[in-house]
Order: sequence, then C-alpha cells, then structure tokens
Amino acid sequence: MAFDFGTSASRIAYARGSGSALVTDLAGDARIPSVLAVSAGGGVLAGAQARDRQMLHPEHTVLSIRSLLTASLEELGERGAFFPHQIETASGSMLRINAGGRMRSAIELVAQYLAFLRRTAEISLERPVHSAVVTVPVCFSPFDRQVMRLAARMAGFQRVRLIDEPTATALAWVASGGRGRIAVCCWGAGYLSASILELKTDLVKVIATAGTKSAGGDLIDLQIARDFMSRIRDQVGTLQHEAHVARHLLGVAESAKRVLAERGKAEISVQLAGGAGVVRHTYTAEDLKSWLAPLVAEAEQLCDRLLSDAGMLKGDIDTLVLAGGMTRIADLSTHLSGFLGRSVAEGFNAEEAAVLGACMRARILNRDGSDLLVLDALPCGLGLEGAGGSVSAILERGIALPAGKRDIYTTYLERQTQVAVQLFGNEGLKWAPLARIELSQIPPMKAGIPALEVSFEPDEDGILEISANETTRSKPLGLDVRPARGLASSVVEAMLESLPAAKESGFQEELYLELRQRSRFVLDTLRELARRSVGVMTRDERQLIDKKSRELEEVMEGADFAEMRACIQELEEAARPLMQRDIDTSLLSLLQ
Repeated sequence: MAFDFGTSASRIAYARGSGSALVTDLAGDARIPSVLAVSAGGGVLAGAQARDRQMLHPEHTVLSIRSLLTASLEELGERGAFFPHQIETASGSMLRINAGGRMRSAIELVAQYLAFLRRTAEISLERPVHSAVVTVPVCFSPFDRQVMRLAARMAGFQRVRLIDEPTATALAWVASGGRGRIAVCCWGAGYLSASILELKTDLVKVIATAGTKSAGGDLIDLQIARDFMSRIRDQVGTLQHEAHVARHLLGVAESAKRVLAERGKAEISVQLAGGAGVVRHTYTAEDLKSWLAPLVAEAEQLCDRLLSDAGMLKGDIDTLVLAGGMTRIADLSTHLSGFLGRSVAEGFNAEEAAVLGACMRARILNRDGSDLLVLDALPCGLGLEGAGGSVSAILERGIALPAGKRDIYTTYLERQTQVAVQLFGNEGLKWAPLARIELSQIPPMKAGIPALEVSFEPDEDGILEISANETTRSKPLGLDVRPARGLASSVVEAMLESLPAAKESGFQEELYLELRQRSRFVLDTLRELARRSVGVMTRDERQLIDKKSRELEEVMEGADFAEMRACIQELEEAARPLMQRDIDTSLLSLLQ
C-alpha cells in the first residue's frame, strides 16, 4: 500500500492489475483531510468528519498534523488563536500539544492519524494492511524520518518504507512514459521539495535534491485569515470565542486563496450576530503577490542550490514536472519555470502523482513485475564538530543512498569512559546542529589509546543508523543519540520493543466492529443535529434523512460490507446541506 501523507490532505493507493487505484473514505472521497480530533474521553475522529466539525471544537482538533514533526514551539506560539493548543517540548526536542484534555506528543498524533488511514484502507479493501510506503518532504532530517517510521509502526504497520515526494512524483512520470533529465518540484501546504533526476528505462537516479519548510501554502492561509480577523475586531471589538472564529477563517482563507489564484479576486464575508451587520472584504491579485513574495524568494534560493549541487545551469534539464496544490497558482509555476529554465510538463496529474508513484515504489520493493532501480540521494549533508567549533563534512549532500562513513575518535583524559560528539547537518549554506552523540562504556585506558570507531550509515530511506565500537579491544560501546529535534535513540528502541505483534486472527470481526462504530457515530450525530434543527429542517430533508438512517440501521448487523459503506455514504450526502447550515448557525452565535 502507498500513503501520500500530506500536510493538508492525504491519499491512499494500492496495486490493481498492472496499474494503481485510489482508496476512498466512507464518503467516497479520495482526498482525505489531514485533520485529527481527540475527545477528552480518548475518542478519535479524523479526516472529513474531523474537518467538518473543527470550527466547533478547535481546542480538540489538530490541523496539518504532519507539520508538527518539524514545527518549533516558537513558530506555533506565534499563531495565537489560530493554533489554540497549549504547547511544550519534552526533553527539549519532541513537540507536545494539548489535545483532548492532555498533552500528546507529535509522534502520538501522527500515529493516530496514520492508524486512521490504515483502517480506511482496510475497510475499503476488506483485508489487513501491514506494509506501507509513505511519502515525506525532502527537508525531513534523518531523525524526522526516523520518527515518521516509528509513528507508522505505532499505527500498526509492520513494514514501513519512506520515499521523498519528488522521487515518488518522478516514478509516476516514468509510468506515463517520461524519460531524460527532469526537475520535479512538489509544493504543498507545508513544504517545498525539489529534485533533479535522471530517468532511464531501468533506472531512476536522484542527482540533486533540496527542500524547505518555509514556503508552504499554510502560510498564505494564515496571512489571509489574520488580515480578516483584524477586520472583524475593528467592527465588533473583542471576540469571546476567538479560537472558534479563527479556525473557521482558516478554512475560508484556504478557499479564498484558490479563488484568488484562479480569478485574481476573492471576496470574504462573515455575517455578524445581533444585527451588527456583515464584515466583507475583497482581496486582489496584488494582495496575493505581496504574500507570495517571500515564498518566491525562498523557492529561487532552493532552485539555485539545486542546480549548483547538480553542477548544472538553467535550461540543462529536459522537463519540469510540478506537483502539489501550490503549483496550481499560475504565478508560482511561472516562477519555477523561470528559475529552472524549462517550461512545465502538460497533462500530468499533479494531485495524485505522489501517491501513484509511491504505489509504484511498493511494487518495485515487492518485485511485482518491475526491475526498475531507484537510487535516491541524501538531502542533508552530515558533519562533525572539531576543534574550535569548526565542522568537518563526513557525508556530502546529494550522495547516493544507501551510504556509509566511519570515523575514529579517542579520549583526551586518563581512564575516560565517556565521550560526546556533536553531529551537524547542512541543507543549504550553513551547518546546523542535528544531534548529540554520547559514547559510553569505553574501556579505561591512557588518554589517546582507545580507538573509538563510529559508523554513520544513512539507509535508502534517508534514516541514519549510527553504531560505535572500541577497535583495540573489539568491544561494542554504549551509544545514545539525542537529536536536536526528535527522539533519543534509546527512546526509539524502547518504543519499538513495546509494540505489539500483528494479529492475523479476528480481522474480519474487528473490521465489522470498526464500521459499525463509525455507522453509530454518524447516526448519533445526525440525531443530535435533527434535534437542534427542528425549526429549520424541510420536510423533504427530514424524510430523506430518516429513510437513509433506517436503511443504515437495517444493514448494520448484517454481513454485507459494501452495502454498509454505501449506506453511510448516502446518509452523509443527504445530511450535508443540513450540517452546513448548522455550522453556519453555530458560527453566527459565536460572533457575539
């Protein structure tokens, strides 16, 4: 199975015949919102159902879950009411937020969402899903990737492989017949990732790769929402339910951004309660241009770095392939084309490319009718701190994966049993701390005698494996890696050991139980909604919803899985207009 775990939305694909097919949620949508809601009792709601209710329960609903793995406490804190969660970091590295009444780590929230995706796939296919190929942005460090793989294991996947988004997109391009030297830019809500690749009949080789988290589309949504929030405050003064209004405006801003990019003009209006009137404002192409300016500058630097690492000039590539929602903005695709010196490939499905390419990667890993060799590259150069604080490179950025390097250290004190080494990473122009490596259990000897051999081996997924030995006595050393962002190696090992083994029996029973629980949730939600909407439901709406509810109740205890899914989908479709009116009414009551 392949999972394109996106910042704003995710997609799932599986092999079908000689091609691939997309998995849909219970509403029949292949685009699954990356939204997670956690109740105080521990209940979890995800996807479209969580997104539709996020404005009513902002403090329990987390948006853009994947970005939590790379976000800092400072940048989230600056969002104010637009990120209405208490934030902290555990042990100075792993972000934790308050969701559902308690602090939860980013890895726990990511794991819960991935578990939802896994279960969605199982419900659709009616079979267990134990393995996954998951897409990641290029700028994920080796330790971000380690956390992502661990989260997937916590979600119930027994085998997990990662693939960079541009590499996955390139595989989809290969499947469509593409060959030659291409540049791929994947620009979505959270990240910008780009690679230059060589495509041949039997080989996909990454020549250079680069990425940033400072240019995602979420930043534009936040700019629009903040601007409109200030206009509401100017008209009504202090808002009593600021977090609810802020969450609503983020959704409105995302839609306005798309309209603005397509038409050059977008109007946002919000009806105020108590006869206070309407707050309305029209945004123009000039507004969008000013908000995009810093993102364009970041993209230009990234493309320059990409060409430099590849040893190329503008125009040296054959084709430019784009993927991700931000590339639908014509100005941005024009800028990327100018930066790299090639026009954009036409007729390519930019929305589904990454997941279809990841599915192709899964086929290759399973040796399912393909001998295509995929050689990815290390996106982050690795270096070690030396005397005077200087950093010496041990693995260059762009080296083919898997790779490896060994370095020898020694002690500086008599009978010294511990040594610490600082690991740095370089994604662009400067080195930044990645992790502190602590060696222990060194045999007590004279200073300078021990030969401490440390091996650095990034695997095919870009996850860094570190091992250490004392070679003069052939003795393994104690090792603990403490990332600047992520989990210490000792914590990762303990968490992996505590994971339960996969259960082969009882799958069908668990699957039916899961679908029945989701059915009951839909029915209970609609009953409560109908109770609140006695005066606003039309007779036709009530009759249709009652009819579809009875049909779902009748099939819930049966064994026809497809029929149960179809009934849920039909009931949600029938209730959608009523649910939207309820959300609009709730928002109006909050603007008092």
